[in-house]
Amino acid sequence: MKIFSSEQIRAIDEFTIKYETVSSAELMERAAGQLYKWITGRFGRTDRIIIFTGPGNNGGDGLALARMLVSNRYNVEIYYLNFTENRSKDWEMNLKR
Repeated sequence: MKIFSSEQIRAIDEFTIKYETVSSAELMERAAGQLYKWITGRFGRTDRIIIFTGPGNNGGDGLALARMLVSNRYNVEIYYLNFTENRSKDWEMNLKR
């Protein structure tokens, strides 16, 4: 597994959005979908899954992941770390979903 800095991730996201003509919301769904596949391949529905999310796009990934898991009857707890009032539009969209 490769670990990237936030600046590297931002650049990768911008590149993907530009050259694959995918929206940032769709990219968020892709990321959450890959995490969902990884988690469901390793954990059962009775396992406790805890997700911590902030107000940015990574937090939006966490919200999308939680939605996917809950809709498939996984035992999910989600905690929002409110350290700023600034929230990304995609985070807001996933909160509403």
